[in-house]
Amino acid sequence: MKFPMNKGLTLSKPRYWLATGLFLLHQLLQYVFGIKIPLADAYLDPFLAPIVVLGAWEYERFLLLGARERPSIHRIEMASVTLYIAILGEYLFPFLSDRFYYDPIDFIAYGLGGAAYALWVQPKP
Repeated sequence: MKFPMNKGLTLSKPRYWLATGLFLLHQLLQYVFGIKIPLADAYLDPFLAPIVVLGAWEYERFLLLGARERPSIHRIEMASVTLYIAILGEYLFPFLSDRFYYDPIDFIAYGLGGAAYALWVQPKP
């Protein structure tokens, strides 16, 4: 199966796949192999989550809107999605499961991840 792609999309950029690969690698190390890296366990996932989600969301917009050009995600949308992910991760998930816990410093990591997407990962128009 071939996925439609546009060279201007975030998913076509190595920086996005570096972040996604690092996110998946950390998940494997932490949950499958039981390897603990305290700083990464605390803040890497909140930092990388906005990058992974925003890139996937951009691709979803591309597929649903049938855009010939790159469907840009505006800065206010990036901030809104990043805040939404942070609220889910810090309020809803701890409410639903004891495996998650609230850490206010994670909001900084989420914010830095959203900023990294905007400044470093997302291709310039």
